[in-house]
Amino acid sequence: MAILAISGGVFSCTKQDTQAVVVEATIKLGTTNATLDKGSSFVYVTAPGDWKMSVRGNEGWARLKDTEGSGNVVNILSYDRNPEENERSCVLTLISGTDTTSALFVQSGSRTVIKSDPVAKWMELPATGNVDDNRYYFFSHPMAIGGKKCRNYSYCWDIDGLVARWVAYPLNSALLKGSCGRSEEWGLDPKLPEKYQPVMIKPVSGGDRGHQIPSADRQILEYNEQTYYGTNMTVQNSRLNQGVWSNLEMYVRDRSRNLDTLYVVTGCVVSGSSRTTRDNSGKSVKIPDGYFKALLGYSSSRTVGITNSTSGYTGIAFYFNNNSYSGSYLNESMTIDELERKTGLDFFVNLPSAIGETKAAKVESTPDGWWKD
Repeated sequence: MAILAISGGVFSCTKQDTQAVVVEATIKLGTTNATLDKGSSFVYVTAPGDWKMSVRGNEGWARLKDTEGSGNVVNILSYDRNPEENERSCVLTLISGTDTTSALFVQSGSRTVIKSDPVAKWMELPATGNVDDNRYYFFSHPMAIGGKKCRNYSYCWDIDGLVARWVAYPLNSALLKGSCGRSEEWGLDPKLPEKYQPVMIKPVSGGDRGHQIPSADRQILEYNEQTYYGTNMTVQNSRLNQGVWSNLEMYVRDRSRNLDTLYVVTGCVVSGSSRTTRDNSGKSVKIPDGYFKALLGYSSSRTVGITNSTSGYTGIAFYFNNNSYSGSYLNESMTIDELERKTGLDFFVNLPSAIGETKAAKVESTPDGWWKD
């Protein structure tokens, strides 16, 4: 009777009858999964007689010390450093008499495994169901105000476009305190390896380095510096950035002073964009086709707009193509529902659990005149 035994990197056959057990040719690797660095592994050979061994599928990066021998020996497999991102593998094949057996050797690549931060139940967050899908990832930068830990801002990273699909953050009087101004500390985001984020320490062609969470929304130096990470930047039309968009940012800060908290989502649309630019290191970065803001305000006094009938909440949204505008930003306002249909995003997903589906639907579908007073 023939029995096939498989264990780790070992493939062997054993014939057994009532009188004797005959062990045929086997290979056992000391290391079946190696790191990307140059190294070597023992190869334990068991054979009843003469044998030959070869390495297939390696294109020369893995080599055996001995390709021929006899009986049981310890051979050595040497391998070079893997310069590629992806893992690679080769197959060791042993032939002894009529027996043939093989073992798989795998070497890791240099690709960095990116893993999202845990997703919290913060009110400002849109739906994050598609993160960790090899394109979108979720990250959050923490901070502390008066000894209390909180979040600075969170974002959904598009690893293909090298832009944040959206940046979400709370805004209130406490968060606006400080007077550091613009730190201008352009830098890299520690949440991501450099090759997966844009380097925008110097200006790039195609437009301004536009903030998604504005510098002026964080006036404590340490947290203002976080707004200058390349992951918070997009290539924005200069006239839009310095004109109506800047006016909208000032409006958002002013409105937040009339609320307990204003929850803000700022984002860009690159899904249909064919325009790109190069960052300071030569990587291709998508230039967005459009930008949006979704605002959810909370007033505990319930004296603002429709808040008396919606457990304290009210909302508005804006959308702009990535070009220059004349006139007021209020001309581009819409309901949150309308922005969801335009962008395909689901904003403020934690609102229904706080106030119920009916009231949440009213907040997202009602044009509240308070925002335009």
